[in-house]
Amino acid sequence: MGDLRKPLVLVNGKIQRLQPGDFLKEVDSVVLQNDEAGSLIFGNVCYLSGDGQVMKAIADAAGAAKTIGLVLNSTVISAANADIITNGVMAGTDTQWDAVFGTTGGLSAGTTYYLSDTVAGKGTDTSPELTGNYSVELGIALSITTFLVSIKQPILL
Repeated sequence: MGDLRKPLVLVNGKIQRLQPGDFLKEVDSVVLQNDEAGSLIFGNVCYLSGDGQVMKAIADAAGAAKTIGLVLNSTVISAANADIITNGVMAGTDTQWDAVFGTTGGLSAGTTYYLSDTVAGKGTDTSPELTGNYSVELGIALSITTFLVSIKQPILL
C-alpha cells in the first residue's frame, strides 16, 4: 500500500494541508459579472443575463426564471465579478438567509425553497401559484445556516 497523503487546500489565500477534522466537499461554481445597476448580496438568486453576466432572477418572466445559481459573496457592486454557486452546499449566517428567503432565524431544515415571483433575487418556502408565472425549485435547507443548492428547470404554471 502506498503512503497516505493529505490534500493541499487554499485557506484565506494560503496553501496548507487539510487539517484534522476538516473534509472536502464538492461545490460547483462560476464567476460572472454583476449586470445589475445596484449590488448583489449573499444568496441572491441569479439568471444569466448576457455573455458572462448575471442579474437577479424572478419567477414572473420566462428569461428571468432560468435560474443558474446563488451569489456566494457578501456584496458584489455593479460590474464586479460574483461567485455563483450552481450546485452544492452553501453556508451562511441565519441573518444572511433571512435577508434573501424572508425567514426569521435562518432556514428551516428539510424545507424546499423556490424562486420568488414577486421580488427579484429572492427565494421563498412557497412555490408560486399564479398562472403564467414559473415554479423554480432552488434546493433544500440542511440546517438554519446551510442550503443544498439543487436548481430545477422552470415549470410554467
